[in-house]
Amino acid sequence: MYVMTVGVTAPHRGAGLGTALLARALAGAAEDPAIGSAFLHVHVANTDAIAFYERLGFVRGETVRGYYRRLTPPDAALLERRLR
Repeated sequence: MYVMTVGVTAPHRGAGLGTALLARALAGAAEDPAIGSAFLHVHVANTDAIAFYERLGFVRGETVRGYYRRLTPPDAALLERRLR
């Protein structure tokens, strides 16, 4: 499973909506025996997002150099959560 985007508008952040959205998606993926892990990329400077995903069991892996074209630095952290 690849998580493309999880977004909650600023006034609603901190209410658990992002956690609930992602938890539901992960639970659905875990029901499919063909899906063993969930992956996503996060801008390396977005420490809040990285911490959010780590709280949900994602583990930071490699840094993908030059992943983004319009961000400085252009690097992304690859995170993975095993579903079983």
